[in-house]
Amino acid sequence: MKFAGTPFEKRLRRFIAKNKHLIKVRFSQRGFCKVCHMLKDHSECYAIGSKRIRMMIMIGCILRGIHSIDPTMYYETINNMLTCYSHLKETIDKIFEHLGISGIQELFRCHILSMGSLVDIARNFDPKFTADQFFGTFHMFYMKEAKF
Repeated sequence: MKFAGTPFEKRLRRFIAKNKHLIKVRFSQRGFCKVCHMLKDHSECYAIGSKRIRMMIMIGCILRGIHSIDPTMYYETINNMLTCYSHLKETIDKIFEHLGISGIQELFRCHILSMGSLVDIARNFDPKFTADQFFGTFHMFYMKEAKF
């Protein structure tokens, strides 16, 4: 390491030494998005504690072709998953596109049989998953995304 030669370099090194703890705190406020595997600031991420909402995000990833069933089963075991806010919107858009609808109001008018493929995907994670649970979970998921 090079020694500080000028008065400015000495002040700068003292400043860094005194404020090093602030720099570490800033770095620790970052996390990896579990969908895109990129290091993001916590202000760009959403922490998901609900297993059902994690399942919705993973269904969106499977529909988009980002992940297959096997890696997404691992995400179900994570207690607190971080994901980018953009993945919430992408998941909702992909599920709407898959069902051929344009809004949450149309989702509740959808016939349960039209949900068959999405429920089948979800049953890979949870064999007891039903279409009614899908409606409730998706509504909760949609409301969380609407806040942002």
